[in-house]
Amino acid sequence: MKTEYLKIKMEDVRDIVRKRGYYYISADRLFDEGFIGPKLYIVTDNPNFAAENPALADMVIMTVAEFEPIAQAINEYVTNDDRERHRIDKAIELFEIIDNTDYIGEYLNEQNVKEAMNALNPVQKRRFIMRYYMNLSLREIGRIQGVSYKSVGESLEQAVEIFKREYSKYI
Repeated sequence: MKTEYLKIKMEDVRDIVRKRGYYYISADRLFDEGFIGPKLYIVTDNPNFAAENPALADMVIMTVAEFEPIAQAINEYVTNDDRERHRIDKAIELFEIIDNTDYIGEYLNEQNVKEAMNALNPVQKRRFIMRYYMNLSLREIGRIQGVSYKSVGESLEQAVEIFKREYSKYI
């Protein structure tokens, strides 16, 4: 899912402030659900904006220069969120293929690894691949599977022991 539309382009903000005198952004776009506080953040270089617009005086009013670091932080968050979403989507695609154990041998291109992987149950197999081949953290795996990271860690400890035991048979 592309979220480019969520990014804030400072050139556009400056143009809007020049033409209209102010730019506003909803607090919903800046904060998670349940945020309690001003509904709008207003960006203007007019020092008299609050006095001229008393209905908006209780909103957060800031200059373009004050807003710029906020916009950068939002853009960085959106970019990181996109990366994370893409990484999870790729992981889910791979898991659908992983259930076919023949693919594991082809993917890893080693019969010994395939045999060792076959000793793991499906949950352990997925977690093992997510952790050691895709480099996902225990928390990321837990989030994907809807379980605690501690459960993932315990499961992986068992999976590693089984994998080592099975793999050592072929060495």
